[in-house]
Amino acid sequence: MVASIVEVVIVSWLFAWLDLNASIHGTCGSYTSYLCFGHFSYFNILMVAMAVTVFSTPLIGSWVQGEYVKVAAIVTGDTVLYAMLEDIFFFIQAGSWSNPQSWTTWIFSGFYLLGLWIPSWYIGAIVSVIILYAVAFIFTD
Repeated sequence: MVASIVEVVIVSWLFAWLDLNASIHGTCGSYTSYLCFGHFSYFNILMVAMAVTVFSTPLIGSWVQGEYVKVAAIVTGDTVLYAMLEDIFFFIQAGSWSNPQSWTTWIFSGFYLLGLWIPSWYIGAIVSVIILYAVAFIFTD
């Protein structure tokens, strides 16, 4: 599971870099046309699909062995963690941090913690990831 988390961190950092450069330089052409909520583009959807594929591939052996709950919990946990980390890494690489006007707080808002704006969905993501990884650990042989 540690290797899975390391993989998520690497993929999140890389995809945040790609997302930032695509949004700044428009390097993806028509793939940056906004598709959903005036923010998410085909590029973002493609990145999530690629991330799920990357997270799923190492677990094919477990799936074949019938460990469906374990695989589903890990891949779902990885994907939620990816969404949060990609968001955080995007802001770090952009040289700024989320604020009350950021797109990442459109739905669930956020709060200040030690002077730092924290989107509320980060808390839900962290709790979800912990629960999903715990379920995967319970179903490990």
